[in-house]
Amino acid sequence: MNEKVVLVDLFGNKVGEMEKMEAHKKGKLHHAFSLFIIKDNKMLIQKRAKNKYHSGGLWSNACCSHPQMFENIFKNIKNKTRQELGAEILNLKYEFSRLEKEKNGFTGYYSKVFIDYKFFLFRNNFYNFIH
Repeated sequence: MNEKVVLVDLFGNKVGEMEKMEAHKKGKLHHAFSLFIIKDNKMLIQKRAKNKYHSGGLWSNACCSHPQMFENIFKNIKNKTRQELGAEILNLKYEFSRLEKEKNGFTGYYSKVFIDYKFFLFRNNFYNFIH
């Protein structure tokens, strides 16, 4: 299955869809989200799978992904968190969004260009965390 990303203009308005890898390679502006889970002033981090095409084996925040075209971003984050962390979450808090660019380590050119929506989840806002 080829995951798609939502292409956007500089104001965050949806303008279409594209296969994720194609969008990353072509540097197409798209939506993404990042989730940070905080408990007792400590942030949950996870180590990315070594086979990821970028940043494999590196430490990252709790969950990152791309919202889908016709799915509510809050629902998408909850689904992705359940899938990746086995956690059911309640009240997400949207903090801010920003335009981000990531350089391709091999070519030196920007390959990932996205508007990243930052969400924070504090200790009392998740339950059924599976260890």
